[in-house]
Amino acid sequence: TEDQLKWLKYFISNVELALLGGDYEAVKQYVDVESFAQNYAVQELFKNVDYVQSSTRYHVKDGKLYEGHLVLSRI
Repeated sequence: TEDQLKWLKYFISNVELALLGGDYEAVKQYVDVESFAQNYAVQELFKNVDYVQSSTRYHVKDGKLYEGHLVLSRI
């Protein structure tokens, strides 16, 4: 809907401002850093050449931006 699109634009704008500000605590308010780190590590390990270009997915859950649907268990 139009309201959802407005909210998403506002949310992404806040994510970008937090990243540009260089304040890690502000970034963590909007981004699930662990999901980005896990996905990056796996993509590098398997040398995925289209990482971030066409095979990367993002979603918002509970007010945070997550990367992918990758789930890694902790050992």
